[in-house]
Amino acid sequence: MAIMLSKKEEIKLAYSGDDDDRIALLSSKHSEVLCCIAERGNDEHRTALLKSGIPKVLSQVALYGTDSHRQYLIDNHYDVEKVMRNVAFACNETHRSILLSHPSEKVRSAVAQKCNDAQRDALINDPSSCVRHACTARANTRQLRILLDDEDASVRGFAYAHAPEKILEQMLDQIANDEAVIESMPFFPSEFCAKIVRKTTNEKIVEKALDNCCFYDMDLLREEGFYVEKIADALTSDFFAFPHRRTHEQLR
Repeated sequence: MAIMLSKKEEIKLAYSGDDDDRIALLSSKHSEVLCCIAERGNDEHRTALLKSGIPKVLSQVALYGTDSHRQYLIDNHYDVEKVMRNVAFACNETHRSILLSHPSEKVRSAVAQKCNDAQRDALINDPSSCVRHACTARANTRQLRILLDDEDASVRGFAYAHAPEKILEQMLDQIANDEAVIESMPFFPSEFCAKIVRKTTNEKIVEKALDNCCFYDMDLLREEGFYVEKIADALTSDFFAFPHRRTHEQLR
């Protein structure tokens, strides 16, 4: 008589058992067990799991399987967004080329995060801001220059955070008056934040830039006559609230 295992026991066996254990568990009614088999099993197990038709399980096969498994998923489950996103993360360049025109912006975004420069060129002007945003983290210098002029503020902001300092210096006039830069300010060196303060008249940008200036640069700004009262308050009250300022000052 077969021993009935609880869901927890099946998961443990699928994760830590041997290949025979996993074969026995392929008929499990629990998708979590099948996901463990997809992760810990061999390619034979993953091939068997392709027949499950369960998106959660197929997504795991996409991540841990072979290019042949992913080709099967593209051929048979192209419309399942969750599965195709994982295919995009794990597949080869040929498969990503197929997914460049996928109707789901989430799938195209996944492609943008993993594709080569030529494929990213095809996505850099995608109608979805989510896809253009995803292009930013791995974009080359030429692609970043395009993204830095994007009509969507969130895309520009993320591009500012990834742009080399040389490009930022060249675009200082634009950056200093673009509120999209506010969320990227923590990624900038203190000295560059001080340059923004000297250029901008936007109060929101000033406040965020000062938040990311070290005491040394804030003191210089005060001596130059920029936002004297605001900086004086920060220098006297924010010493413990912004410990990174002390660190920057000590490093100097």
